[in-house]
Amino acid sequence: MKDISQVEKIVGDRGLTILLNNAGIFVKYYTNQEPNRNDIIRNFNTNAAGVAVLTQVFLPLLRKAAAQVSTEEFSTNRAAIINISSGVASISDNTSGSGTSGMLAYRISKVGHSSVITLKICMKNILILHFHLHFQSALNSLMKTMSIDLEGDHILIAMFCPGWVVTDMGGQNAQITVSGRCQS
Repeated sequence: MKDISQVEKIVGDRGLTILLNNAGIFVKYYTNQEPNRNDIIRNFNTNAAGVAVLTQVFLPLLRKAAAQVSTEEFSTNRAAIINISSGVASISDNTSGSGTSGMLAYRISKVGHSSVITLKICMKNILILHFHLHFQSALNSLMKTMSIDLEGDHILIAMFCPGWVVTDMGGQNAQITVSGRCQS
């Protein structure tokens, strides 16, 4: 992969301390439509499988950074995989089903449940920032599994939802602007 060699040149012997996964695609899909496996797979490939593969590609550089710290800590100063997801994936907040937007395939690729706003350390190396939800299912399952597999490497796994942001996918009715969220 060409991109990994470019990153290797930049980080050198230090390795990569933070991998930020911010994948998101929204292909409209409704329960009451003609079945289309490709639309579901397209959502899943970007929103879950793409995160898995990209993370695996950069693992050698994350391990290199983590190995340079001799303590038992899990932190972004050592090595971290940070994942951004979406509040629309909430199971308990889903009161509209596919809705008028065709959210079925998107929801099943990023499923979660609602939670309060807190910051806490869960398990040894999973940091979960609860803004709107604690992610479960595809992305959470992936990150939970990787957190166990990478525990010996002391790589932190973090997941959070930035809220409903005005973007092409979030739309103009969203509550937060990109510049407003970046300042928070």
